[in-house]
Amino acid sequence: MGDSSSGGPADPAVDMWSPCQTDSDCASSVCVVLTAGGQILGGYCSVTPCGNAPQDCGQPPAGTASPICLDIMDQVGQQHSVCGLDCSGGGSCPPGLACVAEVGSICV
Repeated sequence: MGDSSSGGPADPAVDMWSPCQTDSDCASSVCVVLTAGGQILGGYCSVTPCGNAPQDCGQPPAGTASPICLDIMDQVGQQHSVCGLDCSGGGSCPPGLACVAEVGSICV
C-alpha cells in the first residue's frame, strides 16, 4: 500500500473492491496488497482511513462478503486502517477477488 492517506471519503471510490497491483491502478490511489510468508496473495482498491465500515466502505457491487475495517502496515512500517471484505462463514467475494484464508478470510 502506498502512502496515500488524505482524510475520509465522502463516498467510496468508483473502483472500490476492484483488483489492483499498485496504487496507480485505483482512483482512490489506495491499492491494498496483502502478503503472507513473503508471497503476494492479491490486491484490491480501497480507501483510508476506515473508522466505520458501513459508512466508509460501502457494499461490494456483487458477492455477500461484509465490509470491515482492517489495520494494516505499509512497506515502510506505518499503520493504516483500510476497508476490507470479510468472507469468513462462506461469504462470496466480488468478481476478480477470491477469499483467502491465510489473512483471516479476506477478499483479495
